[in-house]
Amino acid sequence: MSAIENKKIKLFNKVINGTSYKYATSEIDDPDIDHITDIKSIITLNEHIANIELAINGNFELIEDPDFTAGEQIAYITETNIEFYDQDAQNIIDYGSLQDFLELLIAWRDFLMEPPCKVQK
Repeated sequence: MSAIENKKIKLFNKVINGTSYKYATSEIDDPDIDHITDIKSIITLNEHIANIELAINGNFELIEDPDFTAGEQIAYITETNIEFYDQDAQNIIDYGSLQDFLELLIAWRDFLMEPPCKVQK
C-alpha cells in the first residue's frame, strides 16, 4: 500500500474568489502531509526530493543542506529518517520515514504542476 493510501491523503483544488488553490488533507491527521504542503516552490520540492533520494541510496554525505524546515515546522533529513523538532529546535518531537516523505513530496510536486496551477517556480 502506498503512503498516500495508507495515510488516507486526498489532494484537491479549491476555488476561492475565482482563484484555484491546491490543498491536501489526511483522514488520520497525518503531520507529514501538513509539513509537505507548506512547500509551494517546485524548485524547493525538487531539492528535497533529490536530498531524500541521496539519503535513501546511502549518500547522505552528499547532501549540502539537510534542513527540511517548512513554514513553522522545523525538520532535518538524516541518514535514516526525517526528524521533527520543537519550536526551539532543541528536542526531537517526531520522526518520519524517508520513503514515505519521498512518495508524498513527488505526489505533491506533481499535483502542484497539474492545471489549474498556482505555484511558485
